[in-house]
Amino acid sequence: MYGDLKTLEIYWKELEYDRTAVDKKIHNRPCFLYAAHLVASTGGAATAVIRDGHDTGGEPVVDLAALTSSCDPRRFDPPIYLKKGLYVDVGSNITAVLVHFLPTKKNGE
Repeated sequence: MYGDLKTLEIYWKELEYDRTAVDKKIHNRPCFLYAAHLVASTGGAATAVIRDGHDTGGEPVVDLAALTSSCDPRRFDPPIYLKKGLYVDVGSNITAVLVHFLPTKKNGE
């Protein structure tokens, strides 16, 4: 997936992550989504939507769903390019949503 060990080492150093249990703007610039993991609570089935944007009006890109007390792990190979930003829109019965992403570089970086 990521090539040789040197490439893998560089990749993990630059990768960022965030964990949330509520609706949250994770990143406000373009980025690459590498993985997402939804964990449902004991209260029931859970859902979450990852959106390309800054709020619930962003384009839905990934729908996550898990049964009671289970998970929905996703890995994207190749990663998903989000041109506007990364927003996690959670439903009910969420323990957490974890996303791994790589921000794009600004000009001159």
